Amino acid sequence: MPSGRLPSPTASDVLLYRYQHGVNQGTTFIRGPWRDGDQSNTDPGGSKELAEIRKSLQMVGFHETRKKWETRWARAVLESDLSWLRTTARCNLIRLPIGFYTLGPAFCLDTDFEGEPAHLYDHTWGIVKRYVEHCYKHGIGVLLDFHIAPICKRTRELARDCIAFIMQEVTFHAILGVTGIQISNLKDWHIQDLAGWYNEVLEVTSAINSSLPIYISDGGNLAAAADYAASKNRLPAPAGRNPVVIETHRYYNNQSTEPQSVIQQVSNDLQDIVFHNNKTFSHNGPVDVFVGEYNCTLNPETLRRADPSAQPPLIKQFGQEQCKVWAARASGSAFWALNTHDNDDSTDFKQQVISGAISSPQWLNLSQTQTHEKLENAKTQRAHMRDTAIAQNEKTWDTYDQRHQYDLGWNLGFSDATSFFSARTLHLLPGNGKEGGSDKIGMLALWIRKRLLDMGNLVEDLYPEWEEGFRRGVGDFNHVVG
Repeated sequence: MPSGRLPSPTASDVLLYRYQHGVNQGTTFIRGPWRDGDQSNTDPGGSKELAEIRKSLQMVGFHETRKKWETRWARAVLESDLSWLRTTARCNLIRLPIGFYTLGPAFCLDTDFEGEPAHLYDHTWGIVKRYVEHCYKHGIGVLLDFHIAPICKRTRELARDCIAFIMQEVTFHAILGVTGIQISNLKDWHIQDLAGWYNEVLEVTSAINSSLPIYISDGGNLAAAADYAASKNRLPAPAGRNPVVIETHRYYNNQSTEPQSVIQQVSNDLQDIVFHNNKTFSHNGPVDVFVGEYNCTLNPETLRRADPSAQPPLIKQFGQEQCKVWAARASGSAFWALNTHDNDDSTDFKQQVISGAISSPQWLNLSQTQTHEKLENAKTQRAHMRDTAIAQNEKTWDTYDQRHQYDLGWNLGFSDATSFFSARTLHLLPGNGKEGGSDKIGMLALWIRKRLLDMGNLVEDLYPEWEEGFRRGVGDFNHVVG
């Protein structure tokens, strides 16, 4: 059995598979320094952006326009922002929306941006790369969120070319800190044939770098997206296929309801996904879900049903419940947003962190000393927890091999969880270790898939008990460290 010979998780493994507590950058790279009163965070074809560029070109000319746009991009995230995100908000991820024009003039050919507007973006991709590198130095990963609407042959071709370029840049130019690529933000699963589009893109990405997670929008249909992701993540898998993560938006302000009903709605959310990610080896296929957008906005009528004095505590409870559910059932989350165009506190990440409505999982808040203490405690209790786990399950086994594989799975799971938790204190990841914080496996179903793939053909000799032991080992470690 190869479990004992598998290498420990690498820095890249921890970056890609840890629980991601994050925030969206906002529309910095898909909208320039303009205001139009439209608070929508999407402009997949860039029509609004292009209209403002043309207006600026007419008013102040090319050089002043480019200076204005590049100043905005260069100030997208400041040193003070990263310091606050790392030490106060305790974030380890930023989700960064970008458009096809962000990649430069070559990707604007045969689009409405071709010509003078395209050259506004001569340096934008370089700015994005420096952005990612700067975040990574602070121990913060970046999910590249590619915005485009591939609803016709031309836009599909453009989108494929863009994603291939991004994948090649990340892979062959070693852009450290990228946690994955999200390949669309389309909102209708059936009308826009998202499954067919995702199939096209996965053929491209898997040929370039099959280790980087690909995030897909659920298109407003989480169940259909889960079935699709499970089919792509199923084992045994074709050689070299990217792990597929579902990205979903969770907003609760579309309809008026009783205040506590909203809290209950959050409490019940994402439960259906548990069925999909409960088993990796012996069932249909692993699924992990990332909450790519959420906020603290409640329907105005819902708010009015609470006394004015009770509204701030209600919003705080609403935000806290979301954070609790995401940490329990999702692989991570990203609040919308760090930088917004409006004055709404419910979408202001800094304000919601200050109010206590949004908080990080407790393991991200540990001091270096506390992390060391918890690791020592886990080490001390390891043998006892292993023996307890085996004793609680041995009556269900008919053969020694079942017991042996459960034991091997438990030990690997416990060891992997330890590696994730200790990565910062061991300086496996960049950033000042003295700032504290630890990490836990977030995409557990897909991490198990990776471990099974690491074993190669030997996975055929595994019993389901191996995975049961692995999951129990991870769970026992997480329980003892809190």
